[in-house]
Amino acid sequence: MAFCFPLPRLLMFLGVQLLRGILLFAVGLPAACWVLAEESGRGQTANPVRTQKEEVPVIGFVLQELGSSAYQQLEEQAKAYCEEELASGQARCQLISGGALDGRDVAVQKQWFKQLLLKKVNSLVIAPVSTKALIPQLIEARKRGIPVVNIGSRFDLQLLVRNRLQVPWVGPDNAAAARTIASHLAKTLESGDKVIILAGPPGELMSFTRVSSAKKVLGNAGVNVVAVESGQWDSDRAQAVTLRLLDKYSDLKGVFAASDNMALGAMRAGDLKGIKLKVTGFGGDPRLLDYVRTGRILATIDWYPRQQGVYAIDKLLNGSLVDDRMTPWRLIVSSDLKD
Repeated sequence: MAFCFPLPRLLMFLGVQLLRGILLFAVGLPAACWVLAEESGRGQTANPVRTQKEEVPVIGFVLQELGSSAYQQLEEQAKAYCEEELASGQARCQLISGGALDGRDVAVQKQWFKQLLLKKVNSLVIAPVSTKALIPQLIEARKRGIPVVNIGSRFDLQLLVRNRLQVPWVGPDNAAAARTIASHLAKTLESGDKVIILAGPPGELMSFTRVSSAKKVLGNAGVNVVAVESGQWDSDRAQAVTLRLLDKYSDLKGVFAASDNMALGAMRAGDLKGIKLKVTGFGGDPRLLDYVRTGRILATIDWYPRQQGVYAIDKLLNGSLVDDRMTPWRLIVSSDLKD
């Protein structure tokens, strides 16, 4: 039986069939190529060959007192640690660091924080000038999914909780260290001897912890703490405060300073008055160690401040961002520094 198609319909029919063939070929070609590729790849490693290295994490540092040797060395050690080459041939991380030259310039820290966000860092380490003023910046970092680790002065815990911020802190057990050095100071004094305590800025948690712990130990030992005043972590300010209190308490015997800077100021005040004060510091500042060696400063606590940046980087890279990390510290007295 024969069928006749009008010529236009016949051409349309043949065109459709041709188009179907082309489409089937095009669809089948990738699958066929994939099968051929699998066949030719049998017997080789299952892992794909990397054509490019993984991205190195970028960590931003927001520091304070960049004019001081302690923070300069912290920055240098952190950078060297970041640049160490791993087994993969890559650096551990990339560090972008900056901040305030002194311990009071909040505005500079805020501006540097903003710059780091624009640079799209993966994480942040902050040694805040103020324990409260940078809370809005922490909130912004959280919105962007950028984890933050706190070193140096500790952020206000109540504000962190109120704003539901999880910012782990890296640093020494200040309470235990303060108790240890205060106990050492008390052993060199008689019951009833007068001492003063030089604190950091009012409301600063690290200072409060050191001062309250030391005051309790000294009081329990029978030492008379006649004054607790702020030296603002500053040597000149501590010297001025100590000079004024020496005018008021001429029989003053000792000074518990919550930082090495303030201990140096207290020591100079005693020298100006011709009084040998028993002064303790806190920090392990190399400038102070010579005075500890010769006995002009009774003792200090070395809490390895220059290593805090390295400890913070470790915490960020290991992903342990829930709990705080307590870092090492030790009491240093003159016998520890004898040749």
